[in-house]
Amino acid sequence: REILKRENYLDRNRRTCKLDEDRLAIPVKPKDENSSHKELCVRHISDILKMHGNLTDLLVEISYEDVPLSKAKLLQKKRSQLAEKLETFVKENNGRWSTDLEKDVPTAWEKHGDLVLIPQKYFSSPVWTQYAPACWEIVAQHLGVRRLAIKQTISNDGYRTPNVRFLLGDTGWVQHIDNGIKYNYDVTKCMFSAGNITEKLRVAGFDCSGETVLDLYAGIGYFTLPYLVHAKAAFVHACEWNPDSVEALRNNLKINNVSDRCQIHAGDNRQFQLTDFADRVNLGLIPSSEEGWPIACRALKSSSGGILHIHSNVERKARRKCGSVGDNSSSEVECCEETTLDDRPKNSGNKAVTESIDPDAYHNCPESEECSTAQISLTHRDFSSSHKFNNHKDNKESTYVPCSEWLMWAEQTAATVKEILQDKHPETEWCTGILHIEHVKSYAPHIDHLVLDLHCQPLKK
Repeated sequence: REILKRENYLDRNRRTCKLDEDRLAIPVKPKDENSSHKELCVRHISDILKMHGNLTDLLVEISYEDVPLSKAKLLQKKRSQLAEKLETFVKENNGRWSTDLEKDVPTAWEKHGDLVLIPQKYFSSPVWTQYAPACWEIVAQHLGVRRLAIKQTISNDGYRTPNVRFLLGDTGWVQHIDNGIKYNYDVTKCMFSAGNITEKLRVAGFDCSGETVLDLYAGIGYFTLPYLVHAKAAFVHACEWNPDSVEALRNNLKINNVSDRCQIHAGDNRQFQLTDFADRVNLGLIPSSEEGWPIACRALKSSSGGILHIHSNVERKARRKCGSVGDNSSSEVECCEETTLDDRPKNSGNKAVTESIDPDAYHNCPESEECSTAQISLTHRDFSSSHKFNNHKDNKESTYVPCSEWLMWAEQTAATVKEILQDKHPETEWCTGILHIEHVKSYAPHIDHLVLDLHCQPLKK
């Protein structure tokens, strides 16, 4: 699919789908808009796939299948239909349909069970109030829900409490299901970030069997639950200071049948007293989780260390536009240099895998036999070696070095964490190693939500 997209053959208006056990349908289009489908060269496509994808045994055929529309195309179609229904309704009620009202119809929304949250820039015209609640009932029926609400600016109250204005309905409790995990929460009191789904899926792919995990910013269980349900952590300590989120978290642990493997620590995590127990610490707070670094370092096992997953927003400089990895289209991303990656050992599924880590990735490691060989026993089946990073879109290893700001932030973080570890565990020397940088999402202008996987290891005397 990525190869076809790069060669401009992929039809992005339709979805890739499985036809049967042996056939996968990838929608294609003429490479040139002026060409016809008859000019689609099967041999050319086949040769491209075999040459660039090492797919020597691939059988390619062109057929006309009823391939479903892409999610973006379906959303666009649904929005157009909604605008038509509202236009008809306004005119039937002796109103005037205008360009401003057309633009006021949402192009995006969040669906949580039978409630839809609409960004505050939509339905902002005062004209809508004279047609309420009938117009809202049309919207709700079209979107297949019973409740509608406008999602407004988040409160600056320390809890990041949502501001929600109901258009239809008045109760905020909803259920959202991600990757088989149920999240119950009140949209008027708790945040739910749908944009973090790629990171939640990544966490779900970890192998944490036998591990004790500390989640310093648990919320309603965004990462606590994937660690317990899918990553199979032996136990999770979850810190959360928002009482409403604590209530939701307690309920979510119960409905997902993992209450017996989690302890909630309600209140300010700066007062968290447990030490020397964690194999892994999740620091899922943006724009920065730096305030939690000392707590995380104190919590790591002093005998074996562990892994910190450090979230942060990192600002990068504006650069010229260039195609993203595996894509010829223009987008505002840094033009990255191509680099050759050496082959690394693949995990066969065992929990512990010894990988060769570049010693340069370890920060200020004193000269020792252990550091010079740099053989580190890792506990994450998919950790990359030093300076190998995954493309956030498809979670596949990329052959591109990320922008310099990412590396600078990661190296500065590694250095700072090493100093904190020395302070919290002065009885031994420590080194820190950059295992992986994950790009979760981007904000305009030029701000990236990143996660640094940092290996922290005490050195044997």
